[in-house]
Amino acid sequence: MAAKKQRSPVLTVVIMILIAGIIVGVYFMLNRSSDDGKNEVDAKETECQSILGRDMTNDYPGTVRELLKYYGRIQKCMINDTLTDEEFESLVQRLRELFDEQLLAANPYDFHLAALRAERKSYESSDSKINSCTVDSNDSIKKRTIDGRECSVLSLYFTVKTGTEFNRSYEDFLCRADEGGKWKILGWQQTENKKD
Repeated sequence: MAAKKQRSPVLTVVIMILIAGIIVGVYFMLNRSSDDGKNEVDAKETECQSILGRDMTNDYPGTVRELLKYYGRIQKCMINDTLTDEEFESLVQRLRELFDEQLLAANPYDFHLAALRAERKSYESSDSKINSCTVDSNDSIKKRTIDGRECSVLSLYFTVKTGTEFNRSYEDFLCRADEGGKWKILGWQQTENKKD
């Protein structure tokens, strides 16, 4: 009778370690692949959630420039992102928190909501997206006094992509501080393109 050849215990341990290593490697590869897709979805959700999750009582934009940057983020989210009606309306409410009482009185909520929905539909029908929003530097702020209250004028521009073409839309914002010292948007107007 032929004797069975026995494997060395060291060889058995090495084979077991290799098999375990392969299993662990496959597990991490599969998990990494599924997380990558999940992170992309989370990134899209994060901007809208970040805007709506901001505590406006304790974390209100502190300067005119920060106010306009936040305004631009909201506008970009409202135009570019896929939103439910509830999310869109919440963003409109958040946008209105940045407005001066006088601007709010001149633009009732229902009118403002309808105007923003029409603007969004116009962007969609022309296949346009807001690519970026840029606010001028603090050095560009022009100070004014209107009705005895300090006001500031600062410009921003949106870079809008339509197809393969990029255009800029320039707007000058008039802002003033409320009684609590928070800067609010009093109004704005579209302006001519500026030289860079």
